[in-house]
Amino acid sequence: MANDNSSDTRVLGSHVHARLFNRHILQAKPHINRAERANTEQNVVSARKSVLCLDLDGTLPAKKLVFTRVRMIGSIIKLESVTMDDAAHELIYVDDGTGVVPFMLRTQFSNEDEELAIEENNQRLLAARDTHQTLVGITVEVLGSLRYSQYAHVPATDSEPILPSVWIECSHLSIKDDAMAETAAVFDILATYKFYFPRPASNGSAQAK
Repeated sequence: MANDNSSDTRVLGSHVHARLFNRHILQAKPHINRAERANTEQNVVSARKSVLCLDLDGTLPAKKLVFTRVRMIGSIIKLESVTMDDAAHELIYVDDGTGVVPFMLRTQFSNEDEELAIEENNQRLLAARDTHQTLVGITVEVLGSLRYSQYAHVPATDSEPILPSVWIECSHLSIKDDAMAETAAVFDILATYKFYFPRPASNGSAQAK
């Protein structure tokens, strides 16, 4: 974990994932550098990094977190088939109590390990569907990268689903059978937020140092 040039920015290494509440995942934006801006239309969907700006304690400037991968946990509330770039995809929507974020399983791979992970993710979902007859209500933990769509729009007909503006491209999926998994995750996330968005030291603390 490293800091950017500004003390108000926390940058996570590519091997470290951010643990965030869904409502904050929805607030994240693509983090595109100057070299990538000339090709924004391509990178807006698959930006290598994301940035989240939060003002948790009411003080300015807001704290920034720059990250490559994100991790969420919650309950599946619905599945939806959508078409993007002339290809069919299945979006799985997850609710953690603070917001709803969709994810889709990663389909492209560059090595055997990634191919194996994709197959394992599919098998986990199939097994859960066979066991429970449905995926709705199942608790899942999802690890992946945020993807942003310039194609998000209001549907032309009532039967056409609304395309999301952000989703997680899942690289690792875990089915949680422990009923307390989501509750435990809340405390873990709150603990990590203290590192992501540290509160400024009080005058007394500053003088003591």
